[in-house]
Amino acid sequence: MATGQEKWTEVLGMIRQRISQDTYATWFEHIIFLGLEDGKVLLQVPNNFFYEYLAENFGQMLLAEVNKVFDVNDIDIKVKEEDTGAKTNETALKGEESEIKTSKPIFSTHLSQEYTFDNFIKGDANKLARSIAMTIATKPIQTAFNPFFLYGNSGVGKSHLVNAIGLKILENNPNKRVLYVSAHDFLIQYTDSVPKNKFNDFMFFYQSIDCLIVDDIHEISGKTKTQEALFNIFNHLQRNGRQIIFTSDKAPSS
Repeated sequence: MATGQEKWTEVLGMIRQRISQDTYATWFEHIIFLGLEDGKVLLQVPNNFFYEYLAENFGQMLLAEVNKVFDVNDIDIKVKEEDTGAKTNETALKGEESEIKTSKPIFSTHLSQEYTFDNFIKGDANKLARSIAMTIATKPIQTAFNPFFLYGNSGVGKSHLVNAIGLKILENNPNKRVLYVSAHDFLIQYTDSVPKNKFNDFMFFYQSIDCLIVDDIHEISGKTKTQEALFNIFNHLQRNGRQIIFTSDKAPSS
């Protein structure tokens, strides 16, 4: 008879066939099988954000595969904490017929409501950039414009334009996770995450974004470790069909 761990490995194998390798590596390789208790499969995940994202995006699929292999309808997911070990999340995943009740993690887009397409000053010099920006905003994930790199001198309206893209995407798709972040803030977040052992949280967060807008990307020039983290995020987002937008005061070759 197969052990619980062997059955969990079977569950992972079935899930692996249904999603991309990047998605599997990000959201399933970090789950720890703890055992069976009172007719429930016990699992552990790294943090609460991970739990909420997993439940919201893969909960039904996970429940279905667990039900096939373990013949149970409940999953109890524990969130690992640095000091206190693991605690049970208040809401466990129930059977497929039940609604998975989870709240979305608190999320701020950091977009300015003032920088819209309507109040963007149009001119011959920015006509092409604005046209591409509007295309991305209304039809995101166009291969020709993903990633979109916007280069120009400081003060010409790059930040306004990419902000307008984010607002328009949200207007058309309110459930999308759109994030505007300056390269400086990205650098600070990365450097803070490493000594605090929060690097995995940092990566999980950025890999969950549907449209990532990084302003003034030239500010991480020479920051090798930060560039490496952004490169890994970039690859994950691109492989999973997410929109990526960069602005810079310097040409890519600089």
